[in-house]
Amino acid sequence: MKRTLWIALVLVSLQVFGGDKWYMGSGSTYRLVGISNAARHRETRHQLSLCFNAMRVQSLKFPEGTTITFRNGSTKDGFPVTYNNGNGDYTILVTCLETEFFMRIVFQASHEIGHVYIGQMHPGMSLQHREAFCGALSYWGLRYAETIWDHLKNYPKGTTDDYINETISELEHRYGKSSEEVLNMRISEMNHDTALFFGFLTAQQNDDMFTTMKKLGIEPTEKVSEPSRK
Repeated sequence: MKRTLWIALVLVSLQVFGGDKWYMGSGSTYRLVGISNAARHRETRHQLSLCFNAMRVQSLKFPEGTTITFRNGSTKDGFPVTYNNGNGDYTILVTCLETEFFMRIVFQASHEIGHVYIGQMHPGMSLQHREAFCGALSYWGLRYAETIWDHLKNYPKGTTDDYINETISELEHRYGKSSEEVLNMRISEMNHDTALFFGFLTAQQNDDMFTTMKKLGIEPTEKVSEPSRK
């Protein structure tokens, strides 16, 4: 009896504190750590799974053995960040993992997951192209999540367009450029911020991530194929 109870407590602890791992395809795994509330841990893990599913739908695959650990946190300036620990191991800090801001979680996590992917598959890519790709992935993460949220209770419904439009307005205000101005810029002339904005807008204008990558000047590798239209 005591042994059974001890095992049960260990399993609960693993679930609550994120000691367990979940597969994200291609023999790769991710973890969510540092969230002590079991219900919040479960909800946040669901949002993260949507980000990885959005990548699979677009035929974007991580090299086998990639591991990602998610924690709630930020840089000293308050931004999400990805740390490369070496040997395919990464740590991602997202600022809102312990909140109910599901769209913000997907937006931030998709962007940082993009840095993991692009760093492995296109390590020589320019900063502007990296940020543009990650900005595009934020858009596609939101669109994929929307299709799932529409079929679930207690999830945002019909508000993804509002969130996207609010994000665009916020970026226009922050960077002092209209969407049209950004879309007419050469990517080589952009800085970190406008490149992110450019990628987000480019994804909004295209049907899939494959087309978006081509528009961003990113050649898909052998690990990326034309996405399924199912």
